[in-house]
Amino acid sequence: MRPQRLLACLLLLVGCSPQPSTLTDDQAADVRSRVAAALDDFRRHQAAGAWDSAFALYANDPSFRWVEDGAVRYRSVAEILASLQRLPAGLRIETTYRDVEITALGPGLAYLVAGFDSRFIYTGGQGFRVGGATTMLFGLRPEGWRILGGHVSSPRERRQ
Repeated sequence: MRPQRLLACLLLLVGCSPQPSTLTDDQAADVRSRVAAALDDFRRHQAAGAWDSAFALYANDPSFRWVEDGAVRYRSVAEILASLQRLPAGLRIETTYRDVEITALGPGLAYLVAGFDSRFIYTGGQGFRVGGATTMLFGLRPEGWRILGGHVSSPRERRQ
């Protein structure tokens, strides 16, 4: 599937109609800057274990979907929260994003692609690491930029 068709399908999934961007260069730069700030807030809240603040950055919308390694893993923010609540108390997630690309799709819509390395840290310092790639669709809501959906995947071993 061509990237344009895939993006159009993703936009339809989250309830947005794909339209050509009519943003000026300055407007597109402003969208990218604001989405980068929202991503940084998300990263900072997770690193502090401030889950209410982190989850407030997801759009609480019936069309929300989060995909992990080839399958729809979460169909709501509540499902993500329930999953994290099954982990030991005191969890923090320190994430480094790399090669972040943010594409302004319109005045209130942006697409993010990045590599990531996350360290899940429990009370006492124990935990585990995971890394790979993520994509996120951000939308501007009355309360600010929110994650409408996205995905994470981890590299697989190559088979010979």
